[in-house]
Amino acid sequence: MSSISRSIIAAPKAGRAAARLYGQAPAATGGMMAQLPSSSCTCGGSSFSALLLPLQTRRGASRKSGPRSPTVRRNERQQQSSASLGPSPNPPPDLRRGGTIAESVFPNDMTTVIPVLDVAIEGLGSSLTRDECLEVLVNVRQISRDKVQVTEASLLRDYNITPYKMHTVATLLYFAISNMPGGSQWTALTASMMHYAATVAGAPGRVYMPSVLSIVHMYGVFMSSESTATVRKSFFFQNAEEQFLNYLAKENKAETNSKVRSDADLVTKANAFTLAGMLAETSGELSRALRWYKAAWEVGWEIKALRGEGPREDAATLISETKNIIPRKPRWDWEQRCLESLGKLQMDEVLAAGKPTPSAAQNEEDARSNDALLALWTAGLALGSGDAGMYLVTKGLTPGLSPRKEENDVVDSLLQRAVMRGTPGAVELVAKREADKVQLIEDKDEAAFQGLLAKEWQLMADASDATRTAP
Repeated sequence: MSSISRSIIAAPKAGRAAARLYGQAPAATGGMMAQLPSSSCTCGGSSFSALLLPLQTRRGASRKSGPRSPTVRRNERQQQSSASLGPSPNPPPDLRRGGTIAESVFPNDMTTVIPVLDVAIEGLGSSLTRDECLEVLVNVRQISRDKVQVTEASLLRDYNITPYKMHTVATLLYFAISNMPGGSQWTALTASMMHYAATVAGAPGRVYMPSVLSIVHMYGVFMSSESTATVRKSFFFQNAEEQFLNYLAKENKAETNSKVRSDADLVTKANAFTLAGMLAETSGELSRALRWYKAAWEVGWEIKALRGEGPREDAATLISETKNIIPRKPRWDWEQRCLESLGKLQMDEVLAAGKPTPSAAQNEEDARSNDALLALWTAGLALGSGDAGMYLVTKGLTPGLSPRKEENDVVDSLLQRAVMRGTPGAVELVAKREADKVQLIEDKDEAAFQGLLAKEWQLMADASDATRTAP
């Protein structure tokens, strides 16, 4: 278990700030990559993904910064700074605050990165063009060759580079790692660009949080296997971890929560709390993960209010009229993952305790059931989550096949989203529902058409099953 995961398990118990945070929480791609800036999610000018946190700071730091843990020590970082960056053929760079990136992580022929950028820009979308991305890479490589010490101000003045631009380029390369053949060759460059963007501001305590969160997610959640354990001991990761933990400690203070926040600040906060939930969930600490997801969900309501999107909806009302949950963009980058996990974890607790299923809970004062349902329905219908839809259907939390078309349409919409996203078992469920509908149709011609439709879905289900079971 990594130090960051251990801190999620232990640290919140150590501080009153954490207790206050959890006490205030309501009864809230996964992706695996950092996402690019979007109109709906901006975090300091950038955003990360559905896929990319605990209370612990370095011993010896100011006691005003929050709870401490001895697991992160300065001398360990100094000893481990030369550790490998992971699955990459390039030698590990010496990543230090304010230092330049090792020239060896850059390709000898910069044109080799063009196909990667083209595919990533097409797949993710980007505010930067391919030429602008290449300009960033060429200029950062020149800084590396010249071994120039720069600040955020001199980067912009002399090289037309900002942390946001470096983060964006790193995000595009991150996409290639998991989605293109041979993508692992870009791991070292991606990690170096992320680290450089996160720390180039130079001033202690001032970092570019989108890159910090992306680094922690990259090696704390997405690539959290034993094969990357060495990376998590390196200065590169532990520096990002420390900045992340400092941020959480700060955000858990009551005086911080009372301040008026910008949209970008709240998006960053929701992303950070969601990442804390992911890390706790990855470690098997489900109760702690649920508290972080709920805290992130609360921040999401603040974002909704700040954007003038209306008052907070009543959970019981919405889940009884799910047709009123309309598709929308995520309010923060990891909102879908947050709501999926929050809904599943809380509903698992509700069902295990023998509480009413949602069909009954819709008419009862059961806030836990209603919150879990609202999270799942929002993830499924508003954000298009196939996993949330499958959970609702397979757990019997949706209306069964009904003579009422509007009820069938809502469930069909959930399953169709699941099919489009390749969620396992979705095609088979749709095929069964379409076959069952034949029995409800009185008109012979309409029933015959429905029968043909059901056969088509069954053929798709058979093909899907054959693909999964093929040797």
